[in-house]
Amino acid sequence: MTNPFSGLRFTSLRGEAKATFAEQEANSAARTEAPASTLLFEPRNELERLLVEATRDPAQRPLFLHALMRSYLYVELPPGMSPDTSTLQPGARLQLHMVTGPDGNAVPAIFTSEERVADARGAVTSYLGIKAEDLFNLVAATGAFLNPGTPYGLYWTASELARLLGRPDIRIVETETRVMLGAPEVRPEQLIASLTRAFKNDARIREAWLALAYWPATNERSWFLDVRSDISCKASYEELRPLIGEAIQQAGPLQYPVDTVVDQPPAPHGQGIRIKPAQVQ
Repeated sequence: MTNPFSGLRFTSLRGEAKATFAEQEANSAARTEAPASTLLFEPRNELERLLVEATRDPAQRPLFLHALMRSYLYVELPPGMSPDTSTLQPGARLQLHMVTGPDGNAVPAIFTSEERVADARGAVTSYLGIKAEDLFNLVAATGAFLNPGTPYGLYWTASELARLLGRPDIRIVETETRVMLGAPEVRPEQLIASLTRAFKNDARIREAWLALAYWPATNERSWFLDVRSDISCKASYEELRPLIGEAIQQAGPLQYPVDTVVDQPPAPHGQGIRIKPAQVQ
């Protein structure tokens, strides 16, 4: 069914962000020196193996991104700092090496292994391993370039990193936009179960539906989570975001991002799979 849609569209994602998976040329958009040996790109750990597979097979991308968020990534340390003598305190600022992304913006360079840092920046470079989620939180305002100057890398804008972290990507739809909603042929059982558990005993959420959405204007697909809450519309998503974000995270890799819309009753009933009250099979 096709529906007109306007207002706020929130996107929360713990699966595939719209980063570009591409086998890059040696002279990538990143202004980083990389030796010819990087053209071979022999995977040096499980994350790199998954990155190569995700680049070649889109079906493997959710698995890679799920592993990514549970891995350590590596950054070059500024002169005078070393991993043996430096400790990052909560809220501390870390000066990172910057490269130029495909869109011309300067973003931090991050890497999937210690060897990638050495390949890109030289063997004498000091580096630091940081949990991916913590690192993405540090660079969320700018975006990031993973493995710049290598045949396999990823570039995220700030908005895409926010989605990867499960933060709301708030888009104000100022003109009437068509979205096609329907029940999926293959139900996302893990997502349904996770949302059902999270919403079941939360009095703030009155009703909820999950549908498969197609946005014709952008040729995008997403899961469409339609929530009814008594919380005022202005504050609704911000208050519910931790609950919804955690439920999406616990669902594991997702085929599509999750768009979330929160309305107050008595808005019309949603479409697709009823999450609350739970739909009886």
